[in-house]
Amino acid sequence: MIASLLYCSLAALPAAQNPLTTAHHVIFIVFLFLLGASIGSFLNVVVWRLPRGESLSHPPSHCPNCNHKLAWKDNIPIFGWIFLGGKCRYCRNPISPRYPIVEFITAALLVGYYVIFFLLHKGPCSPWFTDFRNDWPAFGLLMFMICGLLAASLIDAETFTIPLQIPWFMAVVGIIVHTIIDDPRTLRGTPNSLNVSPNSIAGPLALGGGIGLIISIVLFLLGIIPQSFAEGEPALEVDEDEYQKEVARAKAAGET
Repeated sequence: MIASLLYCSLAALPAAQNPLTTAHHVIFIVFLFLLGASIGSFLNVVVWRLPRGESLSHPPSHCPNCNHKLAWKDNIPIFGWIFLGGKCRYCRNPISPRYPIVEFITAALLVGYYVIFFLLHKGPCSPWFTDFRNDWPAFGLLMFMICGLLAASLIDAETFTIPLQIPWFMAVVGIIVHTIIDDPRTLRGTPNSLNVSPNSIAGPLALGGGIGLIISIVLFLLGIIPQSFAEGEPALEVDEDEYQKEVARAKAAGET
């Protein structure tokens, strides 16, 4: 469905020299909302499985209570939870409202940033976004970063940890994409590019971030900055189930 909508919207685009109409913006907004909701559904999988060391692809989506595989219609972002009344189709146990909330927030973020960048022409770095037909790679990279930060924040809120796979993956993708799309030969430059030019503040931002990273690493190696939760404290919500099982086992064995 999402791919069909994107194909239709691209087919209806005017020539590059002609501006986009309101109808085109509406089509892109609808597409980004559907795409964002789908990405939010995947982020729910990441947030649940990654801290627990589970595969992100296997097994397929299932109820966390009865482990029954979910039907495709149960996996429809936002609306699947609404149609089920917030309960599993098979065991009737409640499903956390966090799932549709994360899906809606992700969709709203993609739509909100599209409106800010391409309709209001505001942005974090110069040059600003002007036309989605030309600037979609840079926009996509920023949205990838936003989704990665959202997943890391949700995991951090639950477990007080951030899996290193997320920032490492974001860094690798960012380096690769910037290598491909940044073009210092263009007069205007690429939005959000790392090109150092008089019209871009990306260079000073990158320099400041690099200096801060080097200082942090040196202070950590010197022992001035301690490692967070070196002893594994505090008790994490993600470990609560295993802790309760261990307590029950100890009681059954007469160890407590």
